[in-house]
Amino acid sequence: MPTVIIASLPTVAAQLGAPRIATADTPMGAALGAPKDTAQQQRILTAALRLQETAVTPGETAYLPESYRS
Repeated sequence: MPTVIIASLPTVAAQLGAPRIATADTPMGAALGAPKDTAQQQRILTAALRLQETAVTPGETAYLPESYRS
């Protein structure tokens, strides 16, 4: 089963050899989205799990259409 990293800094994750990366426009420490925004957190997590199912190439990065709202 493929591994997916949810990363706020995809460049760093790629440099460290992450197998597959899901990333959204979020700050460090909030890779799943804004606090208490459970809908956004669920969307990011679901997209990462979808990448796990569909990823073909090692090192693949999925840029998610989410941005952080404080």
